[in-house]
Amino acid sequence: MAKAVTVMLLGKALEEGKMKNINEKFSDYFDEFKAKTSAENLTLKNLAQMESGLDWDEDYKNPFLPNARAYYGKSLIKATFSRTFKEKPGERFEYQSGSTQLLGFAVKKAVNQTLASYLSEKFWVPLGMEYNANWSTDQSGMEKTYCCIHATSRDFAKLGQLFLNDGKFDGQQLLNLDFINEMRNPTQKSDEIYGMGFWINNDNPIKHYYFLGLQGQYIIIIPEHKMVIVRTGSYNNLPKTDRGRPDQVKFLVNEMVKLFA
Repeated sequence: MAKAVTVMLLGKALEEGKMKNINEKFSDYFDEFKAKTSAENLTLKNLAQMESGLDWDEDYKNPFLPNARAYYGKSLIKATFSRTFKEKPGERFEYQSGSTQLLGFAVKKAVNQTLASYLSEKFWVPLGMEYNANWSTDQSGMEKTYCCIHATSRDFAKLGQLFLNDGKFDGQQLLNLDFINEMRNPTQKSDEIYGMGFWINNDNPIKHYYFLGLQGQYIIIIPEHKMVIVRTGSYNNLPKTDRGRPDQVKFLVNEMVKLFA
């Protein structure tokens, strides 16, 4: 679910003018990417939409593949900056933790503070969260922006409520509505199932979009019924036959609406 939070921080940095625009090149932040084949034109939007072209196998079980190196290794910058690009950015959707980690590096450099402190300052405190959250880091203190924000269900629900209310909380516009709409607008290259950080289901009669955690953690927003569903349990064998989305999400949406709407 941290991927969607990272995109939120991108939106806030853009809103505050700390980043110029979403089509800025990643190589404007890190010169070494100007010399990488296919990476010189990589944009922040490519990373947010999972269209980076990065050579990254999204496998969570093989200890020799990039996800394990990023999660268990000492340096996220080594784990991600060492990767090559297998195709030009913007050509194809491919869900990859590495893309969001690169995006996190750019946002952190732009805001010139830890992402955890930026999240706290711009969202956690203004939303009146009940508890502190933890965000896992590597040994240098860089946040794992593709994963690993630990918080309570009630506080996660407040994140969902923020989007249900189009970015407003207690009379304040905490996140720009135009950016929110871009987050929840499904892309053509994803075959209309992913926006920027959000998974989207407009196929279901009850339309919804959601933060998706690896083993069945969700913050699901159902605008039509003004409903937010949070699930923080773990489910290891998660079928994803709903066009690459977890079957369980649609089930939860349809059943909870029957019960409560």
